[in-house]
Amino acid sequence: MRRCLGPIALVVLLAVSGCRGRAVEAPAVSWFPIGDEIHSGHGLAAAQRDVLALLPEPRWFVPFGDQQPAPLAFGPGPTTKGHPSLHLELRNGDRPDTIRFVMRLRAGARPLWRETEHRWTNTLPFLFAFRVDGNPVFRTLDGWGKFGGISRFRKVAAKGATRTWSVDVSRASLAALFGAQPPSVVEIVAVFSETQHEPWAGPDHARPLVDPQRALPVPVQPIVVRSNVARFVWR
Repeated sequence: MRRCLGPIALVVLLAVSGCRGRAVEAPAVSWFPIGDEIHSGHGLAAAQRDVLALLPEPRWFVPFGDQQPAPLAFGPGPTTKGHPSLHLELRNGDRPDTIRFVMRLRAGARPLWRETEHRWTNTLPFLFAFRVDGNPVFRTLDGWGKFGGISRFRKVAAKGATRTWSVDVSRASLAALFGAQPPSVVEIVAVFSETQHEPWAGPDHARPLVDPQRALPVPVQPIVVRSNVARFVWR
């Protein structure tokens, strides 16, 4: 299996902000996390400084109220003024075996929050979808387990403010996801949600809604926002 990517040729293809789409992707596409779960939200900063791996386990965000888990499409979406926005940029990492993912999240008309959970806090508040030579990457999930606890919401960006995450990701973990056949072009899109993500077996998978005692600091539905699509050439 090829374990390396050449220098990244980054092209911004599409900018989308404030996307709250509910339609299921067709053809199917899976969303994947970068970084494992940590014990407490207090350890997030330290965890994000490590070299992270992309996990080949499909995920989606925990439902909240009447919000159902549904992948967002790669195609165009609404760009309403005043809504939050997310920009994804890819760079070469400091080490030759890493790629740097830079996510810039800008809040809109209200602050942005993020759920953390005792014993089950996602390292990053984002999920990532991939297209390899135009073909969406899809994986199935047969089963999963979780050992979590009490959750809370932390503010990640004040009203109108921008928050940036810059993390180095193992190139080998990407190569393992793409398979033995080296691709020519890989496209990546990121998505943020104020609720955490968990393993997800598809739109027909029965799962409970969020505990009604677990609520945002303001009485609104959680924000879900998708990024532009970033493209790089595999060499």
